[in-house]
Amino acid sequence: MTMTMTQTQQWTGERIRGSLQGNDIRWLERAVKALYKRQTEQEKAIEGTVVLNEKGFTAVDAPYLTYVAKYLERGNHLSGKHIQEVRRRLLKYSNQLARIANGG
Repeated sequence: MTMTMTQTQQWTGERIRGSLQGNDIRWLERAVKALYKRQTEQEKAIEGTVVLNEKGFTAVDAPYLTYVAKYLERGNHLSGKHIQEVRRRLLKYSNQLARIANGG
């Protein structure tokens, strides 16, 4: 039995970083929303980090990225200086995003 590339291919931190650095802004938006989903309800409410569980945002990024996630959830899109700022912050989450993409 032969497997196709998509059946065997796993997301890696490196692949995620490459996608985040590309021109498709949807990657950035989807990544922010995926990480935001992993925040606890309390963290979402206070726009911070309470539980050190290696899920969601770090304490440094939580206020800004929570703001961005809520903005995106209202149907808005990233533009201007926010694109570069979000990209800069998200690159450190590439391994966590790879785990999410691989179903973990």
